[in-house]
Amino acid sequence: MPKQLNINLSPTVWSALLALAATHGQDVESYVATELTRVTQFATVDNPVQRLYGIVSLPDDFDYKKELANREL
Repeated sequence: MPKQLNINLSPTVWSALLALAATHGQDVESYVATELTRVTQFATVDNPVQRLYGIVSLPDDFDYKKELANREL
């Protein structure tokens, strides 16, 4: 079920938001929902090791980015 969000924006920010939504062919509600969905998807995928926290024990100097770059596909 959709939830409601109320925020207070300055007139300048509101005007910019209206313009952005219009350039994307959306109303403000749809534009904000689309952008928040996009941002939250990146936030959850940003660190693939984060979800393993507490499950495995790794050395303090473990560099997961280096390991991902060196792995064989």
